Amino acid sequence: MARPRPRPHPDHLTQPELGRHRPRATPLNVFTRTDSLTYLQGRVGGMDDEQADTLAADLGDLPLALAQAAGVIANGGVSLGLYHQLLATNTTRILERGGAPGYPAPVAATVTIAVDRLTDEHPDAIALLRLVALLGPEPIRNAWLESVRPRLTTIPGDSDDPMWLHEALSPLSRYGLARTEPESFQIHRLTQAVLRDQSLPDQSAAIRRDATALLSAANPGDPQSPGNWPGWAALTPHLTAQHLAPTEQPELRPTLLDAAHYLIRSGQTRTARDLTATAHAAWATDLGEDHPDTLTSAQFLGHATADLGEHAEARRIIEDTLTRRRRTLGDDHPHTLQSANDLANVLDNLGEHTESHRIIEDTLTRRRRTLGDDHPHTLQSAHNLAASLHHLGEHTESRRILEDTLTRQRRTLGDDHLDTLQSAHSIAASLHSLGEHTESVRMDQETLARLRRILGDDHPDTLQSAHNLAVTLHDLGEHTEARRIIEDTLTRQRRTLGDDHPHTLQSAHNLAVTLHSLRQYAAAAQLLDDVRNRLRRTLGDDHPDTVDATHSLAKALIAVGKPFAAQRLLAPQKQKKSRSRRKRR
Repeated sequence: MARPRPRPHPDHLTQPELGRHRPRATPLNVFTRTDSLTYLQGRVGGMDDEQADTLAADLGDLPLALAQAAGVIANGGVSLGLYHQLLATNTTRILERGGAPGYPAPVAATVTIAVDRLTDEHPDAIALLRLVALLGPEPIRNAWLESVRPRLTTIPGDSDDPMWLHEALSPLSRYGLARTEPESFQIHRLTQAVLRDQSLPDQSAAIRRDATALLSAANPGDPQSPGNWPGWAALTPHLTAQHLAPTEQPELRPTLLDAAHYLIRSGQTRTARDLTATAHAAWATDLGEDHPDTLTSAQFLGHATADLGEHAEARRIIEDTLTRRRRTLGDDHPHTLQSANDLANVLDNLGEHTESHRIIEDTLTRRRRTLGDDHPHTLQSAHNLAASLHHLGEHTESRRILEDTLTRQRRTLGDDHLDTLQSAHSIAASLHSLGEHTESVRMDQETLARLRRILGDDHPDTLQSAHNLAVTLHDLGEHTEARRIIEDTLTRQRRTLGDDHPHTLQSAHNLAVTLHSLRQYAAAAQLLDDVRNRLRRTLGDDHPDTVDATHSLAKALIAVGKPFAAQRLLAPQKQKKSRSRRKRR
């Protein structure tokens, strides 16, 4: 007995990448004609094969158009013959306007017919539809609308009615204009495009104000807290919907900046840079380069650029931001000190450890005086001072500062706060440098388990922790396990950070050293040659990471019987001292 074929569903609500909301002119996926007939006859009772075939042909087998046509015919009291007339009239009108850029004419026609049928009976539903046409095509949470309803001026009806959203969404769902879930709903991007094209100029400003109020009120809270990240993940695509022109809405500036902070802390670095670059360019022009919001966007732009491994460009952005903040806010303002902190970090990544250390000490002194010893920003600077001492080889003092910082962070922030876990991670690095490898492994394993639970396997902080665990396991002689971990880490970093990111190249370097320890000398030499070439191109010949890779490659070349090649490689490095053959971060 043949198994029944599942009824086709018009999968017209796909999940695009964040920020890509412009409707495309390329052909849409279509049903087969058989699936079109099955779908239409399942939704509209009494429709025979010939009628379904004719309607499917008129609609080009487009799933979205089929869903909206079935909704109108089944629920709107429109006969099939009348629908054919309406479809022909609307399609002709759309085509006479010069085509249908961004969407097929049958889709525009079915949207128009459905909206016309609903306008008189459910004006609240159509008003809601026009409002969310300015947002992204991703799901829209019901709670956002319910909380802001009294502020929405374009939606008619009783704003205190607790059932208003349900009553507005129900006809939209029946007519194929929305897909509803228990806690959210979704409008297809083509439906949104048609509605935006058809909106009247005198309505646009009010609708834009309502959309702005909606997104502003939907702010999920502290963007640094992973507990709030699901809310930010849902909201951010709508904040970046360009049809709303979000950077032009003053009310949205705080929410946009929080969204950028969320993207940075959650490891979505490229999206963070795109958002902050757009915001900074717009606000520098509209508000001026010294406006506080412009400078905050520049701060996050510098941070995101550094996280992408583009440290020289990040330095330029951060130094300019620091100069402007010192001039407009003073040396001790928290925002100025944050920029000083960011500059110290990028200098450290550029290998300028002495100057970085000087700035960190000054910033910590100012933060202790203005904010107190236990403020999160003060503890951030204390952590950075310890990290700087670690890079300068003062491991005992680094450990002492880190242990005090970790104690304070656990008391004030909690064990699972990202700053707390960063300090635990850094203590493990100090223990490793002091030769206490067993305790270092224990702390690394505990920190890694927490980071995986909180951030997931692919977050940069998680991968950094896994990298360090592999280094310590290698130094304990557990080369096979170290190789397993570092290979997995490197694969994830290449996918999420790119082949040339400094963290990716450090993991590749450490994998090569592990291969060398496993006597796979040729594989180690080949990998190190690639790492060294990439480091020379991205960081320069004199960067400490490049020098380390050169020394490691020379050892591998000697191991494969090429001592003269190793000698030629090291000749320019005679005055340069490699810090260590294995590097933790």
